[in-house]
Amino acid sequence: MAREALPASSEAVESSGPPSVRITRVRLGDTELAIVSAPLPGAAGLSQLTPAERDVFQRLLSGESREQIAMARCTSLRTIANQVASVFRKLGVCSRSELMLLYAGGNPEA
Repeated sequence: MAREALPASSEAVESSGPPSVRITRVRLGDTELAIVSAPLPGAAGLSQLTPAERDVFQRLLSGESREQIAMARCTSLRTIANQVASVFRKLGVCSRSELMLLYAGGNPEA
């Protein structure tokens, strides 16, 4: 199966959105594409975490379960669940997997 070559140039039709999110519409031949780009959360997001949330964040990255975190921090599972939810909200992630994709491998010390 042969692939059709894309035109050598594309034309930016429109750029809009809030300053942190950019939406650009590009026309490639007869096809119009929307390209959405946004900055990844970084150290600025980490600075919003409380010391307890930062500890929970580090423990999540190391692969500890909520139960393990609760035992290590001598607190209830419900408290840890609330702190995990707060970490996710402040960092703009929806799951442990997403947190790992964005932050694992880097040094989140800020």
